[in-house]
Amino acid sequence: EDRPGDLMPAKSMKFFADYVKGGNLLGLFPEGHITTDGEIASYKGGAALIAYLSDTPIVPVYHLKRTNILRTTRMVVGKPFNVKEKIGPVLNQEKLKAVCEELHAYQLELEKKHLQHQKLLKQLQKEINFQ
Repeated sequence: EDRPGDLMPAKSMKFFADYVKGGNLLGLFPEGHITTDGEIASYKGGAALIAYLSDTPIVPVYHLKRTNILRTTRMVVGKPFNVKEKIGPVLNQEKLKAVCEELHAYQLELEKKHLQHQKLLKQLQKEINFQ
């Protein structure tokens, strides 16, 4: 469900920022929900704001939608993305939106790389008759 301003309530943001500051890992879907069609939707500001408040990087991960729960999940892990460094000392809605757009573009690039890798792997398997 979308919330006003596309963000979690401030109390939740502070809780998660403190949680991450404490050295804990936090996995989030930056779209604000799990996609059902496998498409990467535009990002909400929650993950970026938590990263900014906690001064911790976001490590983007692309994973291919599984068609079978018993199959291995294939993932591509991107380079850490420092939100606070990108935004600077003064946070505002425009900067947060720009960072979300940059992260979204990077996530799409990870998806593209993964799909190219899968295509190449299938071609190689075909060439050596390893199916």
